[in-house]
Amino acid sequence: MAPQKFTCVLPLCSKPIQRIVGDRSLCASRFCAKHRLPEQHSCTRLEVHKKKEFARNAEKLLSERTVVSRGL
Repeated sequence: MAPQKFTCVLPLCSKPIQRIVGDRSLCASRFCAKHRLPEQHSCTRLEVHKKKEFARNAEKLLSERTVVSRGL
């Protein structure tokens, strides 16, 4: 039995998938090297992820904020 070749999930692309080890937290789909980034395959969860990370970063920056003493 020959090994099965997986191709990119985008309809017009028939290139083989890019096998990369790592976290695929945004998409569980498999893409070729050209379409593997969320910006390149129009990921539906990208905007939600950006907003969540922006809020997390803002919270961290506010927690590290310093206060200037006004009196001597």
